[in-house]
Amino acid sequence: MFLRLDEKDVIAKCEKAKIAISTIEDLPKGGVRLVCTTSEDAYEARKVFDRHIVTGKPQRTPLYVPDGKWR
Repeated sequence: MFLRLDEKDVIAKCEKAKIAISTIEDLPKGGVRLVCTTSEDAYEARKVFDRHIVTGKPQRTPLYVPDGKWR
């Protein structure tokens, strides 16, 4: 899910709610992309971050692949 919060705020709220983070990624225009470890954690995160969820599809930083090929 995409959130309008800083990474440190997301991590703190996840720790408080005992939500396991699989991946957290900064977004170029602010905010973060949060991926939870389980679907149960994702469900809980949607409740915790309800007011901060970004609708639509925010721009992400492209992945870099050393050999120049996308897989």
